[in-house]
Amino acid sequence: TFEKGFWKVNQMPRGNLETGGWANVLDQLLDKLNFTSCRASCPLLSRELVAQIRGITGHRNESGHKPKSKSELIRRDRRLRTRFETAADLLLDLCNAAKPLRV
Repeated sequence: TFEKGFWKVNQMPRGNLETGGWANVLDQLLDKLNFTSCRASCPLLSRELVAQIRGITGHRNESGHKPKSKSELIRRDRRLRTRFETAADLLLDLCNAAKPLRV
């Protein structure tokens, strides 16, 4: 999106967009991407989609923490299953939305 000129004028990205933390990159997209100009080439790429993806970044490390009891393990795994399904759906939506960018 930056190389295609879809960012707001005079809004250079901070840090490395390719290797930076997910949350920081998505925050910059939400703040600096000109969704109006982007919509002509990528009609499916919306602020709402980017915000949904940003919303799941906080949960990605939960699987690395061992629950203290079996009931906590069951509860955690149920939440992780739901979050995985949501993340898979969002990834598909993002891939479809970004197709015109040919990335």
